[in-house]
Amino acid sequence: MKKVKGLARVLVYFFILVFIAGSFSCSGGGDGHSNNSSISQADLEGTWNIQRLESGSTNAWGRFNVTVNSSGNLTFNSCEESSGSTTCPTHTIVWTIDEDTGVITETDNGTATDAHYAIASNGKFIAGTSTGSSQLFVAQKRVSGTTYSASDVQGKSWVFHELSAGANPRWSYGNGTIAANGAMTITNETDPSGTDTPGATGMTIAVNTSGIVTMTGGPGAESMATYQGFLSDDKKTIVGTYTDSDEEYRLLIIQITTGQTGNSTSQRAGTARNHTLQVGTAPAPFWEHFTINTTSTGVMSYSDWVSQNNVSSAPSGTRTISISSTGVATAASNPSFHGQLSFDGTFMVATETRGTGVYGMHVIVLTDAADGSSSKGDAIMLIISI
Repeated sequence: MKKVKGLARVLVYFFILVFIAGSFSCSGGGDGHSNNSSISQADLEGTWNIQRLESGSTNAWGRFNVTVNSSGNLTFNSCEESSGSTTCPTHTIVWTIDEDTGVITETDNGTATDAHYAIASNGKFIAGTSTGSSQLFVAQKRVSGTTYSASDVQGKSWVFHELSAGANPRWSYGNGTIAANGAMTITNETDPSGTDTPGATGMTIAVNTSGIVTMTGGPGAESMATYQGFLSDDKKTIVGTYTDSDEEYRLLIIQITTGQTGNSTSQRAGTARNHTLQVGTAPAPFWEHFTINTTSTGVMSYSDWVSQNNVSSAPSGTRTISISSTGVATAASNPSFHGQLSFDGTFMVATETRGTGVYGMHVIVLTDAADGSSSKGDAIMLIISI
């Protein structure tokens, strides 16, 4: 879901910007997750839709539907790889949640892996990284009793962020509208080479009764025939993957923004976990994950920094960011940075240029409100530079 352009080499010093904010008036009441003390192993129980983007010696996407039991054991219900494989893992994979932090670790046949995940304070959204080549995961919980229809996304405004792995790795982001018949229009779209105003795309979006999202249409390399995603139970977030006709593999996250107002940069402090995948030229591709703690004045400190192959290290100093009333995050120190806060304020999706020819996506989850109040809609402000 991008304009077809040549790859720009944006000359920037090596840095990363990350942000998550929230606590806005439209988010509604709490959901029983008051702070990190209410995150538990039980939050993992249930069925999850997982999307994976991989970059490196293998460029690919994967889609998985798994059920997690009370002991954290994963049962794979269905699997699909961009290669066409539908074979699921048969070994024993177990997730264990740290109830103080919301961090999830993984074992495979009893052996610890380098996979690392974190669950948002709403208990319904997980982000993570792992080594296959370099992998980024996003998981959404299927909430029992949720009903879906095409009208859930029709007549709505939306923001998207996308990361591509393959022949032309890059990020893109933009915004648009979905008509009453599902036809999609992109108002503005930006990638490292600049901004366009594509207008009507020729693409149509559909949602079935199980929350599975598909798209049809789109010219040339924009063909969305392979796209499949899942709509969250609050009908605000679609996470999906697809392959375009240029054999690029893409993770596309759409956030419905109709009615989202009241956001600001002056929010309550807390703790967030960031997972990122960087694609492009060396040292990319690589993943990172780390923890950010933010004071009530917006001062950030960083810990638990882990980078694949030790490519990067925790930053020093502080940075600032601005978030608009509608949840759009920008940073004056990095014009390439663009983020969107989730409607309920529990996670953010962002893209940015990390260095010359290095392009990344960040998925950041809020796991704890420092003041101990309801974390649904609580905020944390963070921005990182290295």
